[in-house]
Amino acid sequence: MLLSLLVLVVVLAVYLFYPVNSGEGTPSMTTPGSAETEFELSAEFPDMIKRSYPVYQTDVPTVTVEVVEEIAGSFGMTGKAEMSNSRTGEIKVVDDSKGELRHLSMYPASGAVLYEIPDKQFPDRVTEQPLLPARDEAVVIADVFLKERGQRPPDAEVSAVEVDQQHEVWEAGMSEPKEVYNITLAVRYERTLDGLQVYGDEMAVIIGDGGEVVGMVKCWREIEDAGEATVISAEEAYENLKVGKTIRPREMPGYDRVVIEEITLGYWMEPRVSEQETVMPVWVFKGTVYYDHSEEPYQEYVAAVE
Repeated sequence: MLLSLLVLVVVLAVYLFYPVNSGEGTPSMTTPGSAETEFELSAEFPDMIKRSYPVYQTDVPTVTVEVVEEIAGSFGMTGKAEMSNSRTGEIKVVDDSKGELRHLSMYPASGAVLYEIPDKQFPDRVTEQPLLPARDEAVVIADVFLKERGQRPPDAEVSAVEVDQQHEVWEAGMSEPKEVYNITLAVRYERTLDGLQVYGDEMAVIIGDGGEVVGMVKCWREIEDAGEATVISAEEAYENLKVGKTIRPREMPGYDRVVIEEITLGYWMEPRVSEQETVMPVWVFKGTVYYDHSEEPYQEYVAAVE
């Protein structure tokens, strides 16, 4: 009996010092929430007009400190470019020579450009509604800004003009804000390939008070033809969706039900911090997710090529 107790103590000690791996952070693990999530299909699977679609090769420019300083110069900025994030490779120029702080960054993985005037894009305090342009005027301002700096892709189309940042004024005891100010507008762009919408691209011009451009983001990889590939059926993609085989690994803890209301084909572009050599078709599933007596839009992507 004494020997048995000794063995039990040793086992407990090993368990306490070396706990079982919970699987947190492991993409292949399925969480209890995602296992219990119910999928419901309220859309018909689209007919396959054709089974082969073009694939594309990306052409990302080499990003160096010299390139970043040259791009910054086209924005009227001066200063020395330096790596600001070793994980993403982001190279940044910071310029305060004109009395306001401005940033311009580039990302080597994608060639993406990010321009910001932080104090005007994200002000700490707002006391009155800024003067923002009407939709058509905002589009003209954005297009001119991009063209003058050589940043306007010929295949970019305006997809939306919408409020980007808001500022709320609250008082103690109130259930809703006393004032809501629209700080900036975003003119957003998108493109299509072979008639299919491209998802994941980032391109927007941010416009602030008086029609001044206070920010821009452009992750818009150049591409060239690289042949064709056969796509899987929407039915097969739906089965992959239900077991979590998506482009973006995603857990769904607490989601009670996902209703798929639209299924289409598109193309997927990786985020600005990620490398991507080939652009291939994806199945896009849109709908509504329900949880805790709430609901929100749902959109997920499944690889359409084996």
